[in-house]
Amino acid sequence: MTRTALIMAGGRGDRMARSGVAEPKPLVPVAGVTLLEWNLRLLIGSGIDRVVVSVAERDARVRQFVADRLGLIGERAGVAVDELVEEPPLGNIGPAGLLAGSVDSLLVVYADNLTGVDLCQIYDDHLADDVDLTLAAHREAFAMPFGELTVDVAHPDRLVAYTEKPTHVLLVSSAVMVLGPRAIERAGAEVPLGISQLAQALVDEGGQVRLWSHDAPWVDVNDRAAIERAEALVAHHPDLFPTPDELDTIDLTRADLTRADLTRADLTSGDLALELEPYPAVRS
Repeated sequence: MTRTALIMAGGRGDRMARSGVAEPKPLVPVAGVTLLEWNLRLLIGSGIDRVVVSVAERDARVRQFVADRLGLIGERAGVAVDELVEEPPLGNIGPAGLLAGSVDSLLVVYADNLTGVDLCQIYDDHLADDVDLTLAAHREAFAMPFGELTVDVAHPDRLVAYTEKPTHVLLVSSAVMVLGPRAIERAGAEVPLGISQLAQALVDEGGQVRLWSHDAPWVDVNDRAAIERAEALVAHHPDLFPTPDELDTIDLTRADLTRADLTRADLTSGDLALELEPYPAVRS
């Protein structure tokens, strides 16, 4: 069975731009490697056979990067890398519907996220469970910037507790998911569709949506401050995110290269030499 993944890279990146970052979000560098390339490398390491990158028609620089840099990496790895052009924009899951009829299952990741989620395992578990949609989920802490007031339910004007700027831990979507045939078909409404809308529609229609909980490192890279957090994540997990110099020595043509093989010892060994073109400069 051919395993296909979709990288969503067509977002406008408005929050990123407002924080002072001029680059298109998929091309924002983290530890010297663009978010888009990090995601491709992680997918290759998980055993994916084909990667489709959804891009906006207007994003000429992103499209060129997909054709040149990602195409080269995919070619060396024996992984097909294809472009899927959104015109008009179809929301953050709608492009999956364009693949209806050509794939039975689809792993979806987002170019503005970095995570150590075991992409191979979530794909395997989705197939074994035979569900319509599998959503990766984790717990995230949110610091409340205000004092929180708790009141008596029977007397809403009576204070029970006053907690100064508490932190709440919530179960959230990790923006990694696997769609089955029903979800892929449901996404193909030819109108903008978000993943929250798709998940809720499947639930309302009696579909099976499974949460796949994990505690892997994860960051949503949506502004300048988040870039700093992503840099820290990469620095603290070199087994998952090798440095740019190490990336360019990986022999991606090795058929048995998997995510588990990407250790520093492997990456620096002499038999893994791969000469890629120098990593293209990205303006800061």
